[in-house]
Amino acid sequence: MHGIDDPFGSGPAAQHGVPLHPSPEFSFPSRDFHGLTDMRSPRDSPSLPQDYLEGSQLNQPLGYTPHGQPCTNSTRGHTPFLLLNASSRLGERGETPMDDYQSTIYSTSRSRSASFQMGVNYESGTPNQGLHATVAQLTASIKVLTEANNALEIQLTSLKDESASLAARLDTTEKIVTELRDKLVDMQKSTSSKTTVNEHVVLKSIIQPLFCQLCGIDCDANKKNRIAALATVRPLGTGEVFEVSGDGTQLWHPNWLGKVDDELNAKFIREVAHCVYNNEKVQREQTHIKTIPDKSFSPDIIMECVKTYFRTIHKRAKELNSDKGILRLKHRQEYGRRRGRRVTVAAARCKAALQYEGQTGHQVAAAVIDTDFGSDILTCNDDEVSDDTLQRRKQTEAGQSANKVIGHAWRSIDYVAFLRWLSFRAMKEPQEGGDALTSADPGPQRKRRRTTTKKVHKLNFDVNPKHLNRKPPPPKATLFKVMVDQRWQDANPDIPLLDGVNWLRGFYSRIQEGDLFETDANYLRELDQWLKTSEISPETSDEEDVE
Repeated sequence: MHGIDDPFGSGPAAQHGVPLHPSPEFSFPSRDFHGLTDMRSPRDSPSLPQDYLEGSQLNQPLGYTPHGQPCTNSTRGHTPFLLLNASSRLGERGETPMDDYQSTIYSTSRSRSASFQMGVNYESGTPNQGLHATVAQLTASIKVLTEANNALEIQLTSLKDESASLAARLDTTEKIVTELRDKLVDMQKSTSSKTTVNEHVVLKSIIQPLFCQLCGIDCDANKKNRIAALATVRPLGTGEVFEVSGDGTQLWHPNWLGKVDDELNAKFIREVAHCVYNNEKVQREQTHIKTIPDKSFSPDIIMECVKTYFRTIHKRAKELNSDKGILRLKHRQEYGRRRGRRVTVAAARCKAALQYEGQTGHQVAAAVIDTDFGSDILTCNDDEVSDDTLQRRKQTEAGQSANKVIGHAWRSIDYVAFLRWLSFRAMKEPQEGGDALTSADPGPQRKRRRTTTKKVHKLNFDVNPKHLNRKPPPPKATLFKVMVDQRWQDANPDIPLLDGVNWLRGFYSRIQEGDLFETDANYLRELDQWLKTSEISPETSDEEDVE
């Protein structure tokens, strides 16, 4: 904005020597400055009022108070409005030309200020470009906010729909959970009403000998022999449940093949339960000693435990009553003994494998040890085995009581060598007086004495590799490829095998002298040769499985 030239000051026009000509916007139609004859200074004019001469000029600061008038709240800090308003009215003329000139200046300045505040430059006559840019930016922002608001409304609608769907699913789930909880409560009630014999161990230890005592059988035998002896008791031909011996003792003859609720068997069961309850009751009254815990000392619980043991003998007697049952019982007993031996060997090997992991850092060493992967350890009877087997037992110097070991044809030479190495370390550990794989703290020093190291011998021997078991491993077993012989893998591609345990590959070739029993080293050489030359067939071993 161009500055306003003050004719009485040092404005731009005065400074540059430009002659002063009134601007057209400052011209007065009713006045002609060229016709004025009195061009004296306002101060020299006798016709001007005193207040004008004392400081009402244009160059006085805002808030000026004329001389001789007191400062009031209405005039402090403000330009006197009386003079300005009176002299700025259109169509009014002052007493002198200077009055009209000053009023025109004041009115024009205020008009220009108002014009610039509205964003229009009257000198140039064009809109303010900055204001238009701001308005455009605000319009774009409002548009973006509107679009974002619409997107949020769409998402909110989708969330409301999903929330309603989840609420419906939650209601359905709560109903299902409530139904399952009710069923579980009913099952718990039915289960709690049944008595589990294993929860009353003391009752079992009292009831089982009492069965033998009432039937006249020696109670000193072990559990299996007692059950077998009780199963041989037959009911009396007279239909009575017991007979009286010469010394007045009642010998009971229940019908083990009959039902638990039969008349004769019900009498025997009540007699056993009555004896157990009365014996404990009399003992508590006389000695104040409780043999049976309070939770088990109940007629109903005692009766249920007696019936359970009766059913056990009933099952055994039923098996012994037929040839098929006897064969099934024999196989179950044989399997139990074989598995028990494999469990013992697997536990020793697993302990040695854990020590091997700590020493070498080879992981999963203990994971390859499984009870079902071990060889079968069978009893060797001279009259039921081949001459070749007897000769091998003699060569190993295992003794006549040694058991024979029959391995599995699917195992690789590296896996068998690792198992034999673990067995050797497990047997050497007690002889060495500590950990055979890692050094341990020997403890306080003991008195020196002469000792003789006992030579470690194996208690079993291996049969010829041609008698290996050709059966596949258990279907749910976890097998690694390195554990299985390559030819067996090719013949059985459907068996799932895992990768890993690469440290086991080539284990047999890294074994040194003294790491195995001599008999095991000889057997591994024989097994390695057989695996390379023989044919894999599904036929089983021709060696008799004798237990």
